[in-house]
Amino acid sequence: MAFLHVFGPRFVLPVPLVLYLFAAGFALVAAFLLLTALTGGTNGEPGYPRWEQPWLAAARRSSIPRVVGGGLGLLGLALVLAGGFRLWVYFWVGLLALVPLAGNLWPLLNPWTAIDSALSRLSDPAPNRPLPAWLGCWPACLLYLAFAYLGLTFGMGGSAWLVAAALLAYSVLTVLALRLSGRDWLAHGEVFSVLSDLVSRFGPVEFEGGRAHLRPWGFGLLRSAATGWDRVIFIILLLGATAFDCVLATPLWAELVQAAQPLWLPFGLLGFFLLRAAALILLTLLFLTSFVAVMRLAAALGGGRGPSFELTTAFAIVLVPIALVLNAAHNYTYLFVAPPAVGWWLTVALVVGGHLLALYLAHGRARQFFRGARAALASQYPLLALLVVSAMTSLWVLAQPITR
Repeated sequence: MAFLHVFGPRFVLPVPLVLYLFAAGFALVAAFLLLTALTGGTNGEPGYPRWEQPWLAAARRSSIPRVVGGGLGLLGLALVLAGGFRLWVYFWVGLLALVPLAGNLWPLLNPWTAIDSALSRLSDPAPNRPLPAWLGCWPACLLYLAFAYLGLTFGMGGSAWLVAAALLAYSVLTVLALRLSGRDWLAHGEVFSVLSDLVSRFGPVEFEGGRAHLRPWGFGLLRSAATGWDRVIFIILLLGATAFDCVLATPLWAELVQAAQPLWLPFGLLGFFLLRAAALILLTLLFLTSFVAVMRLAAALGGGRGPSFELTTAFAIVLVPIALVLNAAHNYTYLFVAPPAVGWWLTVALVVGGHLLALYLAHGRARQFFRGARAALASQYPLLALLVVSAMTSLWVLAQPITR
C-alpha cells in the first residue's frame, strides 16, 4: 500500500511535536487514575448498555440480504480483479472502516461463500468435514502474512496483474477449501472472515442467539471470545502490518533505505524487497516480544491467576483498537480529502481516542482476570507504560509525512 503514499502538503505545528506527544501520554495516565478512582475496589466483568433491535434479527434470518449482498460481493470481486491495486486498496481500507463502524457485513458480502452456494445448487452439497480445533486460525495467519508481504514488500501495488493473480489464486483456494470442509473454513482460513469477526467486536451490532442488539462502539471487545496463540499472532500481524505501512510513509524510512544501500543495492530490486520483508518481520517480532514481556510482568505483579499464557491471550484484544485507529489515521485520505491541519487534528483524536479505549479494555480485562482489586491494579502498570509508549510513538510516526 505504500506505493500510493506520497508526501503531500505539509504544515507547521503551532507548538513543537514533543508537546503533543507528552500530552497524549499525560491523557492516558490521567485516564488511568480516573478509571481507578471510579471503579474503586470492584471486580468482575464490566457491563454496558444494550438495546434490542428485532428488525435486525429479522433481517438476519431473511435470505434477501444474503442474495443481494452476495451479488454485490461478486461484483466487487470482479471489479478488483479488473481494476487492480487501486480498487484493492479501497476495498481493504473500506472493510477496516465499515465493519467496526456498522457491524460485520462481511458474511453477507463474501463473494466466495456466494460462489460456494451457487456450486451447491448446481451439484451435490460439499461434504461435511469439520476441521480440527487445534488448527485454530493459523491458516488465516499465514494467508494474512502472505497478503502483507505482497502488498508491503514485494511490490503488489506497482503491478495490476500481480494483484489480479494473487486475488484469483486466493479465490480458487478459498472456494476449494469451502467445497472440501464446508463453512468451517471461514473461521480457520478465510482471512477476511477472521478479520471481520475480530474487528466487528468494535462495532455497534451484537447478535446473541436469535436476538440482535445495538451497543456503544468498542464495548463488544470486553466480551469473552476464543483465545489462543493463533488469535494473538493474528492480532499482532494486523498491528505489525498496519504500523509498517505507516513507517513506509515517513522520511525516516527513506533515510534508512538510503543508508542501507550497500546491503541491498547489489541485489537490485530483489534486495530492496528483501529489505522491506526483513523490516516487516523485525517490527512484528518487536511487537510480539514486547507484548509478551509486558504480560509476563503484569502476571507477576498481579500475583498471577494461572499461567501468563492465559493472560497474554486474554489481553491481546486490547491491541485491536490501536490497529484500527492506526489504519484510519494513515489511510483516511483514500476515503476523503482534508486540509493538512484538519488531518493532523484527526490523527491526534484517533490515536489518543484509540489508546484510551485500549486502556479501558485493559482495565476491564484486569478486573475480569485477577482476584482482588489490588492485584488487578498492580497488573495494569506495565500495560499503562506500554500504551503510553505506543501512543507517543504512533503519533510521532504519523506526524512525519504531514508536519514539520
